[in-house]
Order: sequence, then C-alpha cells, then structure tokens
Amino acid sequence: WQLQLADHIKGFHPRRSLESGSGFAQTSFLLAETVEHVMALDLESYPLQLAQQLFSTHQRAGFFLQGDLFHLPVRDNVFDVTFNAGVFEHFSFVDRCRALNEMARVTADNGKIIVAFPNHCSYPYRYSYEYRLKRGMWPYPQEYPLVDLAQELEAMGLKWQQQRKTICRE
Repeated sequence: WQLQLADHIKGFHPRRSLESGSGFAQTSFLLAETVEHVMALDLESYPLQLAQQLFSTHQRAGFFLQGDLFHLPVRDNVFDVTFNAGVFEHFSFVDRCRALNEMARVTADNGKIIVAFPNHCSYPYRYSYEYRLKRGMWPYPQEYPLVDLAQELEAMGLKWQQQRKTICRE
C-alpha cells in the first residue's frame, strides 16, 4: 500500500513533501526518487535514524527532523504535499483537529494534505487488530476507527475537497 500511496502523491508532482509522523519514513523513501525535497518528521529518534540509514544506503536525499506533529517546527506555507499514513487513527477528535491545523499551516497555498488510515470496515483488518490486541501483541497505541475526517475539517472551518481512495494490494 505504501507503493500505491507514493504513486498517488507523485501524481501531484510535488517539489517539497513532509511526512508528518513518519515512523521509518518508507513512503518518503519512495517519494525521494522524484521529489526534490523530502522531509520526514517523527517524535521518536530511532525510526528516523533507521530512515537516514535507508536513504543513505540507497543514495537518496532526505531531511530528517525529530519533532511533534502538533507543533511542527517548520515555517508556514512550505510544502506542496503534507501527509501521513497510519497516524490519525491513534488520536482523539481534538488531537486530529490539532494535527490537521498544523498540517494546513505548513502546506503551501494550493498544496495537498493527505491522511491515510486503515479501513476499519475491513473484516480481515478488524479481526487482526482485535486478535492481536486481546493477546497483548498489538504494538501500537489504541485506535479510534475512522471513516473520514469530515467532522474535523468542518469544525476547523477549513476549505476542503474530500477524496476517498482505497489503496490495497491488487
């Protein structure tokens, strides 16, 4: 799915991208083939260190910044595409609004904000989540099932054009 997400983002022909809450920055790594300035931001240093090694090993350029996605340490209106994947489902409504507000702040006029999250209506996903959660094998924070972000965007008064796209193996 990360290959498909990267292809979707590449379709906007961005020059500058920010993966806010990047973890190991796999999608940013894929974007670095064609995007001029790729930045990966995460709260934890270890995933960013591994991402730097991956980029370096494959001679891809990228910028890595340890920081909080609720207080992005970058200037306003910088990125053509600001995105994350597998992040928002771990936050409350209020925190999703805070993160979206920061993403909007750093995204250039006419830029794109892309938020990818699991399909909580998928039986295989739900079963895997519940199974692993009950056995103490779920390695991530609690999830809040999302269908869309319409309420968050309306509460913030942002102009938006919602586009749903399902990304999965073919």
